[in-house]
Amino acid sequence: MNVSWRQFLAPLVAVVALTVPARAVAIVGGQPPAVDDRRFDAVGAWSRASWLGLGENPQHQHNWFGAATLVRANLVVTAQHIAEAIDSAPGTYAVRFRRRIDGGLGSAEDGPFSYHHALVSRIVHGPGDLALAYLSEPVTHITPISVMQMGFLGLDGSPYVSAGWGREGPAQGEGPRHQLLLCAQNNLSRIELGRLSYPGFGTNPVPPCAVNLWDSGGAVLVEEQGRLWLLAAHQTYTSAPTLWPWLDQAPPQMLHTAFPQLDLAVEQLVVVGSNDVLRGEALELSVLMSNPGSRRLTPEQGELVIEVHNPGVQEDRPRQLYRQSISRNWQSRQRRNESVEVAIPATMPVGIYRADVQLSQMAESDIVRNNRVALDGVVSIRSRRNPFERLSMGALVRRLDEDHLQLINLIYLERRHGRQALWTFGSDSGGGESFNVVNYDGPIGATSVDTPWGVITLDWTQDEPLGAPEGFSGAIHSIDHGDYAPFSGIYEGTGPQSEKVMLMISATGHVSGFLVRGDATIGVNMQFRDLAYRAEAAESQTAFRALELSWNEELDAASLVMIDAEGGRFEMQREEEPVAPYETCRNGLQCQSYAGDRQMQCYRATDQVLGVCSASSCADEPARCGELARCLVDPDVCAPICAATEECPTGMVCTHERVCVDCTTHPTLCAQPDAGPSADAGINSDVMITDTVPRAVDAGSVAVDASVIDSGGKQPSPGGGCSCSGLEWSGLWWAVPILVFGRRRRYAH
Repeated sequence: MNVSWRQFLAPLVAVVALTVPARAVAIVGGQPPAVDDRRFDAVGAWSRASWLGLGENPQHQHNWFGAATLVRANLVVTAQHIAEAIDSAPGTYAVRFRRRIDGGLGSAEDGPFSYHHALVSRIVHGPGDLALAYLSEPVTHITPISVMQMGFLGLDGSPYVSAGWGREGPAQGEGPRHQLLLCAQNNLSRIELGRLSYPGFGTNPVPPCAVNLWDSGGAVLVEEQGRLWLLAAHQTYTSAPTLWPWLDQAPPQMLHTAFPQLDLAVEQLVVVGSNDVLRGEALELSVLMSNPGSRRLTPEQGELVIEVHNPGVQEDRPRQLYRQSISRNWQSRQRRNESVEVAIPATMPVGIYRADVQLSQMAESDIVRNNRVALDGVVSIRSRRNPFERLSMGALVRRLDEDHLQLINLIYLERRHGRQALWTFGSDSGGGESFNVVNYDGPIGATSVDTPWGVITLDWTQDEPLGAPEGFSGAIHSIDHGDYAPFSGIYEGTGPQSEKVMLMISATGHVSGFLVRGDATIGVNMQFRDLAYRAEAAESQTAFRALELSWNEELDAASLVMIDAEGGRFEMQREEEPVAPYETCRNGLQCQSYAGDRQMQCYRATDQVLGVCSASSCADEPARCGELARCLVDPDVCAPICAATEECPTGMVCTHERVCVDCTTHPTLCAQPDAGPSADAGINSDVMITDTVPRAVDAGSVAVDASVIDSGGKQPSPGGGCSCSGLEWSGLWWAVPILVFGRRRRYAH
C-alpha cells in the first residue's frame, strides 16, 4: 500500500499553531469627513507628545501611530498595545484632534499648532486590548461619542463606519498618513459580546475600503436611533474588542450612556457546569439580560423562552424546554443574570443540540435585534454515561529518510470495571510492512505491546506514560470530553469485503482505527464536522466512502454505519459498559464487554429487550459461574439461580431446578418431572438400600440453544438466546479473550 505518509501523520500528530493577530493598520480607500460634519471630530490621532511637535524638545511634528476616541470631555478610548507605558509621566502621550476651538480644521501643511492637542495625564489598561486615557484638560468644543455597551447583539451584517488616522495604502502597510479618514462602505461580519469582526486585508471578497497600519485604537461606529455610537476600538486588520467588558470594571457606569428608546435585551446564554447531560436530568444555564435604558416602558411583563434543536437530523424541529415570566423590577442601565434549570425530557433523543434563548411577549418596545441569542456551543444529550473511564489516542513516528516514515497509531481504552485494552496499528509510507497488534483485556496498570517494530509500553502512573521503540517519538492523550461524547467509544464489526474493522470515535468527533484486508492493515483517520452525523472519506481513503453516526432508540445503543463505494451499508456496534454477571442487561451489547470477556452471552427471553448476562463454556471450568449461577452441561452455559420467578427477568421462569429459563424457547426445561414411584418403591426394608431415581430433566436451563453456541453466536431464531454482538464470530477478530487466558493475538503483515 503506497500512500503518502502525510495521510497518516496529519490527523494524529497534532501541531497547534498559536496565531498572534496582526496589529491594526490605516484606512485604505477611505474618505475624510466633510468639513462641516462634526460627528467624527471626536476621533483623534494618538502619539507621544514630542512626536506631535509638542513639549520643550519635540522630535517630530506629525508622527502619530494610532487613534483614540473622545467618550467624555476628559476621557478617550484607545488600544492598549499603543498605550503600553501605563506608568509614564503625565504629558508623555497626547491626542491630536482635527477641529480647533475656533472651529477651523488643522492640517499637516499648516503645522502641528493648526490642530487641537490634549495631553494625557494617566492611562488605565482595560480588559483585552483596550485602554482608557484621562486628559489633563477637558475637550469642551468637541461632542464626545456615546459608547454602546448593551443591546448591540444582532448587528451582524449591519453597516458601520471605521475611523482612523493610519496609512492610506493602496497596499497593506503602505502609503502616507496625514489626516482622519472614514471607511463607510462595508458591513459588519460578526458580533459577539467581547469582539466584532469586519472585512479587511485577507478577507474574500476584497472590500472597497479597509483598516491599515497605524489605525489601531480607531473607532468602529454604528448609527442607531439617530445617533452615532462607539462600538469597538480597532485592534487588527479585521477585528476589534467591544467596550462591553468595561461594564465589569470600576467605575462600572463610566462609559455607558442610556439609550433614548427603552427596553430589555438578551445578551448571552451560557452553560453552568457541563454541557453533557443525561436525559431525564436538568441542564443548568445562565441567561444574561440588560436594560440599556433608564427604565422599562413595556406594559407587558414578558417571558424568557429557551428552545433546542438538532441540526444533525433530517426533521430538525425546535423543541421548547423552558418558559418563565421576567421580573419587572429593573434599574436603569442594569445587567442581570438569570439562573435557569432546564429539565431534559426522558424521551429526548440522544444527540448534539443547539440552544437559544429569546424574549417573548414584550410588545413592540423590546430591542428586536437582541430578542434572541444562541448558545455559544452545543448541548450533548445522552441516555447514559460512556462505557469507559478513559479513551486515549496517540501516534509514534520514525523517519527512515527524507520521504520515508513509519507511523504507529495507538488507541487506549480503560473500562469502568477495571480492565484495559491497547490497540496498535502501523503503516509504512514506503509501501512496506503494515500490522495491527492488540492487548485486548488486562488489569489496570502498566502494559506493553510487542509490535514488529519494537515494544510499546504504557504506564499512566508516570509523567510520560508512553514508551516508544527505538527511533520513534510521539505522545498519547486522553480525549474524553467534547460534542460527540454521547457517541464516543470503540466500534467493531465487519467491513465491505468481510474485513475485520476496529474504529474509535473520540469525544471530539475524530475517527481512528483500521481494517484488516488480506495481508494489509489499512489505517483510518476521519473527522465528523461540528454537528454533522456523517463523515466523508478523504481522497486517499479507499477502504470505504463514508461513515454515518446515529442512536438506535429501540436498542438504546450507538450505531456507526460504514458505507462503501457502491452504497452498501455495514453497521458496527459500540462496546458498552459492562454489568455484573446475571444482573439485568440494558441491552445485548452490554454482555459482550463483561470483564472484557467476549464469550459472555446475553440470555434474553422472547420479545424482550432486557436479559441476563451469562458466560458460556463452563463445563470445563465450573467455578466460572460463581455463586449466583449454576453451570448447565448442556448447552454448557451458566444459568442464573433463583428462588422464585419474581427474581428472574421479565419473560423468564424460575424452574424446579431453581434457574431462570425462557420456557417459550426451552419448554422441556420448564416441565416438572414425573411423580416417580411410590414412597416404598425401590426400598428394601431389610437392607435399607435406596434405589437411584433417574432425573427427568437435565440441569441445562438457559435460553441460549446449542445452535447459537456451535455457530459462534449467530443471530438466533425468534425466541432463542442471542449473542451480544449480533455478528458471526468469524467476523469478529476479538472473539477470543486475550489477557484473561494469558494469550496475546497478533496480526503482522
